[in-house]
Amino acid sequence: MKKFSILVLTIVLATTGYQSVAQPCAGEVIKFRETFGTGTVRAPLPPGRTNYLYNSSSTLNDGDYTLLNTSQGKPEWHSSSDHTGDADGRMMVTNASFTTGEFYRDTVYGLSSVSSYSVYFYAMNVNTVGTCAPAPILPRLQLIVESYNSDGTFTQISSMISDSLPQTNAPAWIMITGQIYLPVDVTAVRYRIINNATGGCGNDLA
Repeated sequence: MKKFSILVLTIVLATTGYQSVAQPCAGEVIKFRETFGTGTVRAPLPPGRTNYLYNSSSTLNDGDYTLLNTSQGKPEWHSSSDHTGDADGRMMVTNASFTTGEFYRDTVYGLSSVSSYSVYFYAMNVNTVGTCAPAPILPRLQLIVESYNSDGTFTQISSMISDSLPQTNAPAWIMITGQIYLPVDVTAVRYRIINNATGGCGNDLA
């Protein structure tokens, strides 16, 4: 089996589409893994990671997020631990904004140019079945990977779009995965996560 390096974006966001390439396999070397740490109380992201509003104490409104060790940001949402299996592992829990758009980004350094990488991440629709019936808004996510160029600009090199994340009877983490190839002289990438569904009743995720 060919050996690939992988960027593991274990960021409470995963999806059902685009799963035909670069499944994880034996012999892979993890070059980067994104998690949200551990803790039993709410916490914010570092500056510059999101344009959502940090909610430190109440149920999440549209456009809010928090880092929490349970997915239950509202009473009608699933109560689940995070995907990592870490004790009191935190996840990013969001009530999507009314408008579509980016809600998370980060930059990864120290990669090898002219190399292939697998990329995957996990997400959950936190709404229980029947929430917002009969027509709940379902999350639909896009992962955009961009090369960080020597002049400080970015160039898109990959875009992965999920199917809509369904409501489930039990908490369900779903993976979206793809493959990127870094051009000559590119050793850093920025990834951005876009929510392509509008806010309203539904579209809530970890």
